[in-house]
Amino acid sequence: MAIDHDSFYQWVVNQFGEANVKIRYTAHGTEICTHSPWSLAKIGKDDRKYKLWMNTAVGDYGVYRDWLTDTKGSLVELVSKFDGMPFDEVEELISDATSLRALEKKVNEYFEELYGIPEEDEPEEPKAKVALPENCFRLRDMSPDNPWFIRASDYLSNRKLPVGDLYVCSEDEKFSDRIIVPYYNREGELIFFNGRALNPKQEMRYRKCEGVPLDEVLYMTSWPRSGKIYVMEGEFDAMSMELAGFVSCACGGKFLSTSQMEMLRGYEIVLAFDADSSGLEAMIQTGMDLIGSGFKVRYVRPPKLCKDWNALLALKGPQVLRQYVEKYEKPYTQDTALRLKMSA
Repeated sequence: MAIDHDSFYQWVVNQFGEANVKIRYTAHGTEICTHSPWSLAKIGKDDRKYKLWMNTAVGDYGVYRDWLTDTKGSLVELVSKFDGMPFDEVEELISDATSLRALEKKVNEYFEELYGIPEEDEPEEPKAKVALPENCFRLRDMSPDNPWFIRASDYLSNRKLPVGDLYVCSEDEKFSDRIIVPYYNREGELIFFNGRALNPKQEMRYRKCEGVPLDEVLYMTSWPRSGKIYVMEGEFDAMSMELAGFVSCACGGKFLSTSQMEMLRGYEIVLAFDADSSGLEAMIQTGMDLIGSGFKVRYVRPPKLCKDWNALLALKGPQVLRQYVEKYEKPYTQDTALRLKMSA
């Protein structure tokens, strides 16, 4: 499925009024901008600065972000929220799915007439869907006076990170007192989650979702159709890069698996692992693996005084982080690997 730009634009005009809509041209495609519909609840007055941005070119369902409230999601979700329509009806409204279904039907009818209707294979058992732990609450939906919201938001504030789409788990046998980081696929479905301990003295700092191999998923800040993706170890580093304006992902470890590489096929990869010696070693090996698999690769390392990208964000802020990356990002070649090995 793909969002039809003209159909979605017409929906925005009908919803917000043509005088309240403007267009921005960016590296990620054309963005439709309008005033935040949540501004009255957030700041007590109308937004006049076009804080709601919508892009039909990113992912299969498009994306939106309200910069005033940090509300974000797919365009299908946005239309469904405003019009009170189920997702399948929204798809019919703002996508080219109708014409594709009609074409698919004609193709199927042609081959059925030519060869007959094939026998159906036994259906596969459906895979169990990933579910968040019990007593798990999305931070942005919680009252600011809630003790768990205060605890979690203070933890994030110390790292200069917004609550975004993160959750907190209050009581659970395995995940209590943890920030829950959800992983979503291109369709916006939950496929994995990671629990990060709020208490630094907790025995296990991280606790992963069970039943899904970590090397078969990626934490993505968004799913663009093309362009650069900055690859790093942890989700907080990916979130830090996103705040600086870079599309980022976390592989959850020191290396990219073959499955993870294939998820990134078609993108230009920028390796951005941690500043420690194991991060350097992992970047050298992963860079060579990517080049050997036909990827175009670049790299950038955090400054020596910062162990990772979140440390740089917390110390200097998103603007300095962006300036640093733009200045020190370089192409990765076989010669790069040799130079880095000699400097290790």
